[in-house]
Amino acid sequence: MTRESVRELQSSDRRRWNRIALIVPVHIQSGTERTSAAVSAVTVQSKDVSPGGVYVTTSAGGVFVPGEILTVTVPVPWESRRAFPFSLMTGLCRVVRVDELSTINEEPSRGVALAFCGESTTLLGAIVTAV
Repeated sequence: MTRESVRELQSSDRRRWNRIALIVPVHIQSGTERTSAAVSAVTVQSKDVSPGGVYVTTSAGGVFVPGEILTVTVPVPWESRRAFPFSLMTGLCRVVRVDELSTINEEPSRGVALAFCGESTTLLGAIVTAV
């Protein structure tokens, strides 16, 4: 067994991107106008963000189901542009995992891991050129 294969067996972390701690409001929408499913939207709070996905926490009602596809919009504040050279990430995300975190004031708090669905992700930002 090679050193790399042992390392892969020991680590269950399969992320391809580094995560940055970033707490911002994240807009999540389920359903679309083109489907018969009802469109619902909720704003939750991010805990960390990467170009590959976002982990959010919420105590809002609604159920997140692993495998569900959602439309997600993550604004990136000016102060965080060193870590992310863009101002907005938006696109389709798949719910990877739902964690029950705790109960606050009789409302359950959940952590939801979302992975961007590749080609459908849009990164908006300014192009900066050196003078």
